[in-house]
Amino acid sequence: SCRFKDNINRTANKMAGLTYCCQANAVLGGASPAEAHKALLYGRHLGIAYQLVDDILDFVSLDDLKLGFASAPVFFAAEEFPQLDTMITRRLSAKRLKII
Repeated sequence: SCRFKDNINRTANKMAGLTYCCQANAVLGGASPAEAHKALLYGRHLGIAYQLVDDILDFVSLDDLKLGFASAPVFFAAEEFPQLDTMITRRLSAKRLKII
Protein backbone atom coordinates (compact mmCIF):
# COMPACT_ATOMS: atom_id res chain seq x y z
CA SER A 1 0.00 0.00 0.00
CA CYS A 2 1.04 3.59 -0.48
CA ARG A 3 0.97 4.30 3.27
CA PHE A 4 3.34 1.40 3.92
CA LYS A 5 5.79 2.59 1.24
CA ASP A 6 5.63 6.16 2.54
CA ASN A 7 6.34 4.89 6.05
CA ILE A 8 9.35 2.88 4.84
CA ASN A 9 10.73 5.95 3.05
CA ARG A 10 10.21 8.09 6.16
CA THR A 11 11.96 5.41 8.21
CA ALA A 12 14.90 5.41 5.80
CA ASN A 13 15.14 9.19 6.13
CA LYS A 14 15.10 8.92 9.95
CA MET A 15 18.02 6.53 9.74
CA ALA A 16 19.89 8.57 7.11
CA GLY A 17 22.82 9.09 9.47
CA LEU A 18 23.51 5.36 9.45
CA THR A 19 23.04 5.21 5.68
CA TYR A 20 25.57 7.94 4.97
CA CYS A 21 28.01 6.74 7.64
CA CYS A 22 28.20 3.40 5.84
CA GLN A 23 28.84 5.17 2.54
CA ALA A 24 31.40 7.53 4.07
CA ASN A 25 33.31 4.64 5.63
CA ALA A 26 33.42 2.89 2.28
CA VAL A 27 34.71 6.04 0.55
CA LEU A 28 37.31 6.65 3.28
CA GLY A 29 38.37 3.03 2.98
CA GLY A 30 39.12 3.48 -0.72
CA ALA A 31 36.02 1.79 -2.14
CA SER A 32 35.00 2.32 -5.74
CA PRO A 33 31.87 4.40 -6.44
CA ALA A 34 29.90 1.18 -7.02
CA GLU A 35 31.08 -0.28 -3.72
CA ALA A 36 30.31 2.98 -1.91
CA HIS A 37 26.78 2.86 -3.33
CA LYS A 38 26.38 -0.71 -2.10
CA ALA A 39 27.51 0.42 1.35
CA LEU A 40 24.91 3.20 1.23
CA LEU A 41 22.19 0.67 0.37
CA TYR A 42 23.43 -1.61 3.15
CA GLY A 43 23.10 1.23 5.66
CA ARG A 44 19.63 2.09 4.36
CA HIS A 45 18.41 -1.50 4.64
CA LEU A 46 20.02 -1.98 8.04
CA GLY A 47 18.35 1.20 9.33
CA ILE A 48 14.95 0.14 7.97
CA ALA A 49 15.33 -3.32 9.51
CA TYR A 50 16.24 -1.82 12.88
CA GLN A 51 13.26 0.52 12.82
CA LEU A 52 10.84 -2.22 11.73
CA VAL A 53 11.92 -4.40 14.65
CA ASP A 54 11.47 -1.43 16.98
CA ASP A 55 8.02 -0.76 15.50
CA ILE A 56 7.03 -4.42 15.88
CA LEU A 57 8.04 -4.38 19.54
CA ASP A 58 5.97 -1.22 20.03
CA PHE A 59 3.07 -2.77 18.11
CA VAL A 60 3.10 -5.93 20.23
CA SER A 61 3.11 -3.87 23.41
CA LEU A 62 0.48 -1.52 21.88
CA ASP A 63 2.56 1.47 23.03
CA ASP A 64 2.46 3.25 19.66
CA LEU A 65 -1.24 2.60 19.20
CA LYS A 66 -2.02 3.95 22.67
CA LEU A 67 -0.09 7.11 21.81
CA GLY A 68 -1.88 7.47 18.48
CA PHE A 69 1.05 6.50 16.27
CA ALA A 70 0.66 4.38 13.16
CA SER A 71 3.81 2.67 11.95
CA ALA A 72 4.70 0.11 9.29
CA PRO A 73 3.35 -2.91 11.23
CA VAL A 74 -0.04 -1.18 11.57
CA PHE A 75 -0.20 -0.44 7.84
CA PHE A 76 0.94 -3.97 7.01
CA ALA A 77 -1.67 -5.48 9.37
CA ALA A 78 -4.36 -3.25 7.84
CA GLU A 79 -3.82 -5.00 4.50
CA GLU A 80 -4.83 -8.30 6.15
CA PHE A 81 -7.39 -6.82 8.56
CA PRO A 82 -9.27 -3.96 6.85
CA GLN A 83 -11.06 -3.10 10.09
CA LEU A 84 -7.79 -1.47 11.19
CA ASP A 85 -8.31 1.08 8.42
CA THR A 86 -11.35 2.29 10.31
CA MET A 87 -9.23 2.81 13.43
CA ILE A 88 -6.54 4.57 11.43
CA THR A 89 -9.09 6.76 9.68
CA ARG A 90 -10.81 7.65 12.95
CA ARG A 91 -7.37 8.60 14.19
CA LEU A 92 -7.40 5.89 16.82
CA SER A 93 -10.39 6.99 18.86
CA ALA A 94 -10.23 10.69 17.97
CA LYS A 95 -6.55 11.09 18.91
CA ARG A 96 -4.39 12.90 16.40
CA LEU A 97 -2.69 10.14 14.42
CA LYS A 98 1.01 10.61 13.96
CA ILE A 99 2.58 8.70 11.11
CA ILE A 100 6.03 7.50 12.17
